[in-house]
Amino acid sequence: MTISFEQVIKRTGLPIIDCTIKGHDEPLSFLIDTGADYNRIFNFVREVIPHCFTNSGETESTVGINGKSQDGDIVSASIEIGNKCLLIDFVEVEISPIVHRMYHDYGVKLYGVLGNEFLYSGQFKIDFKNFCLTD
Repeated sequence: MTISFEQVIKRTGLPIIDCTIKGHDEPLSFLIDTGADYNRIFNFVREVIPHCFTNSGETESTVGINGKSQDGDIVSASIEIGNKCLLIDFVEVEISPIVHRMYHDYGVKLYGVLGNEFLYSGQFKIDFKNFCLTD
């Protein structure tokens, strides 16, 4: 399986991929961040499609894209990417002004961040030479 992020990385400088959350038909854009210990979902996503998430009842403290620490609920959802469906845990975090700027500057609406846990669970590799995610 190969998921290309060539067009978006050439426009934004960032590896962003589209995934589908089981129970929601439209693809959502996620930033791939190899420095992120936890996957993050922005709070507005769960507000719009709450039926797609299960709340574990636990919280986690994490550092957001803006560099500030915040606590968030741990929620899980099934993510469909290519031919894989993975149950992924996310820390729900407040949306950062940086995300609004991405939309304003590049027209890319980010819904969250997929970190090392996602890459490991899906056995994905990032190929920056060919601008794609492979398994």
